[in-house]
Amino acid sequence: MKKLLLLFTAVLLLFAGCGKSAPSSASSTKPTPTPAPQKTPESSSKQVHDFDPATNQVISFGAYTIQIPKDWKESEDAWYAMRNGSAYVSLTAFSEEATADALTEEFLENDPSVFGHFFTNGDYTAQTDRMITVNSIRMRQAVIPTVRGEAEGILHAQAFLSEETGTINYVLIFEVSDSPFDFSADIKDILSSVHTDESAIQRYRKEQEDIAEIQLRLSQAETTFTTDVLEYSDKSVDPLSLIHCSDPEIAISTNDAIDLKVLDKQTVTYLLELQGERREVSHTFEVKDTKAPEIKLAQENVTLEYGAEYDPASNVVSVSDPVDGELKWCQGPEYAIVGNYYLEGTVNAKQPGTYEIKVHAIDLNMNMAEKTFHVTVGEQPQSATRSAPTYDYIGNANSMKFHLPGCRSVAKMKEYNKVYFTGVTRQYMLDHGYDPCKVCNP
Repeated sequence: MKKLLLLFTAVLLLFAGCGKSAPSSASSTKPTPTPAPQKTPESSSKQVHDFDPATNQVISFGAYTIQIPKDWKESEDAWYAMRNGSAYVSLTAFSEEATADALTEEFLENDPSVFGHFFTNGDYTAQTDRMITVNSIRMRQAVIPTVRGEAEGILHAQAFLSEETGTINYVLIFEVSDSPFDFSADIKDILSSVHTDESAIQRYRKEQEDIAEIQLRLSQAETTFTTDVLEYSDKSVDPLSLIHCSDPEIAISTNDAIDLKVLDKQTVTYLLELQGERREVSHTFEVKDTKAPEIKLAQENVTLEYGAEYDPASNVVSVSDPVDGELKWCQGPEYAIVGNYYLEGTVNAKQPGTYEIKVHAIDLNMNMAEKTFHVTVGEQPQSATRSAPTYDYIGNANSMKFHLPGCRSVAKMKEYNKVYFTGVTRQYMLDHGYDPCKVCNP
C-alpha cells in the first residue's frame, strides 16, 4: 500500500509539473465523469497511435509483462506520453498485497476499495465500473473523475488478479488529461499486451515452496535451555548463551535482557530466523539468591590466659555476601536486620573452662549463615598462691610476732602485714625484734 500511494503521488506531481494542478479529494462538488476522448472527424488529426510491437518497451511487474510505446518516458515507475511539451497520458502499475480469501472474482467485481479507497477516498461512482477480459485475464475497469483546477481529467483503472499466484492484486492506472489528442487506441493496445510472465510464476511457486520448507524447518527446530534458574549476581548474563537450537543454520536473536539483581521471574522472547522467515520462542527464567553470607574466623579454637581481657568479636575476620558485600555488626538478635551479623555467647576470663561463641549472619535476601568457635580460659597460675618453704618463718609487721608457716594465726593475718623469711634461724628473728608466737611456739 505504501508503494502504491507513493507511486500515485508521483503521477500527480508529474502532471502538476506540466502545468496541471494536483487533484483535490476534498472538493465539495463531486466531479462528473468525463468520457474518454473519442475519435471524431474534428479530432482525427489529433489521433495518436505510436504502439508498435516491434519497437515497444517491454516492462515487467509482478507476474506480468506489458508493452509501452517506445517514445513514452519513464519517471518513478510511471510511463507517460509527451505531446507539444506536455504530458497528456500516463500509466502506472501498482501491486497490493492481499489475502487469498480477498482475491476472489467477487472481490474484484464488487469491492469499491479497489479504486475508491486507494485513489479517491471513495469519491467515485462504482456504476462507471465494468468487467473486461484481456488475454484470459479478468479485469475490473473504473473511470474515476479527477479535478485539476478548472480542467477535468479521467483515471482509467484496471485491476486484475492472477489465479496462478493467487496472492498479488495488480492495478494499472491510466490518467488522461483534458487533451486534444486521442490516446484510446494506445491504451487499448497496451491493455491487450498484458501477458502473464510464466518464469515469474514459476519463481513465485518456487519461492512459496521454499518458504513452506523453511517454515517447516523453523517449526520443527527444537530449542533447549541451559537452566531455568539463574543465580542472583551483580554481573551480566547474555540471554543468547542460555538457548540452544537443534538447527545450527537458524539465527537466534533477542531484544530482551535479564537483570540478575532482580529476584523475580523474567521472560525472554527469542526470534528464530531462517532465510527471512521467523518464529518466536519465549522462555521464563527465575533469578534466585541461593548463596548464604560467608563468615571468616581467625581461629576455630582460641586459648585465653586466666584473667586476660578478651572481646570475642576480635576473632571475626569478615562477614560478607557475594553480591551484597560486607555485612555490619550489631549487638544481638534483638537488633539484627537483613545485612547484619551478631555474636551469641560470652566469655568469663576469670572462670577457667571452654566457652562456645556463635556468629549469626543474614544477607539482604534473607539467606542466613552460622559459624561456631570455642574459647578456652586457662587455670589460675600457681604463682598466685605462695607456699612457705621449710624452716621459713612468717612475721607480722604489725604485732612484730613471728610464726611457723602452718600456724593458724597466719591464716588470720592480713596479706599486707605478712613478712616471709627463708633460711634464717630462730635467733635471727629474735635479734631483729620479733617475738615468738605463743600458739605455735616457733
